[in-house]
Order: sequence, then structure tokens, then C-alpha cells
Amino acid sequence: MDWTRLFLSPLGRVGRRLYGMAMAAVIVAQVVSAMLPGVGLFAIPVLNYPALCLAIKRLHDWNRSGAWMIVPYMIIFGYGVTVCWYALITFGGFGTFSGGRSEDAAIGRYLARQAGWVLFAMPLAVLVLIGLIPGNRRSNRFGASFSSSAASV
Repeated sequence: MDWTRLFLSPLGRVGRRLYGMAMAAVIVAQVVSAMLPGVGLFAIPVLNYPALCLAIKRLHDWNRSGAWMIVPYMIIFGYGVTVCWYALITFGGFGTFSGGRSEDAAIGRYLARQAGWVLFAMPLAVLVLIGLIPGNRRSNRFGASFSSSAASV
């Protein structure tokens, strides 16, 4: 399997070993780009696409649709909306709307402190779990088994 097809195409299947090595390369590239001033802001979203393609290929190896990758993004989006809502309440944006309750401010501060961990750990946990579960050994609707397709390439 060539590199462009591996990283830039969501079509096909990929085995656990190749998935692990390719995902490690993507994560290292994201970490290195995040350390460069001004580069990480643009590189991280771009580097999410190869990670998404790899995860979709692993789902295909289980005979599952790549649409299941929407679920982690929905959870992250929902958590982000909740954090923003409570941040507005906490910092006075909706202070008069909510009545300025101190419980809301405490919840907002707690969610804001935990947001970084959730937004970091959730995608990482999903990608690790996808890599650990073995796929189908037989051909499925997404193509031939990974071992037979790797032998033919």
C-alpha cells in the first residue's frame, strides 16, 4: 500500500500493525507541529484528516461503516458547546439570564478546567481502541482481507 493511499484515502482496509505505525507517525507529526509557533494552528486540523482516514480503514476491517467516526466528534462538539455555555454564564455573558447563581459559576469553572483533558483524551482513547480490536480475517463488503490485499500489492 502506497503512502498517499494509506494516509489520504478512506477507502479500503488496514491491519492493526500498519494502523499503529501510521497513527503513531500522524500523532508525532501533530505533536511536532504543535510545538512550532504558528504552525500548529494550521497543521493540527490538516493532520486530523490522515488520522480520520486511518480510523475509517480500521472500521472497514471490522466490516463497519466509517460513519461511526462521527460519534466521537459529536461527543467532543457537545462537550465544547457545554463548556462555552457555562463559560458565558460564569463570566457574565448570561449572568442576568441565569440569575447569576454561584452554582452555575462553579460548574463553569470546573468544566473549563476539565475541557483540555476531555478534548485530548477522548480522541486518543477512540483511536487506541480502534487499533486494539482485531478485524475480520475474511473478505467483507469493504474489500479483501488485509493480509491478502497486502500480499498482492
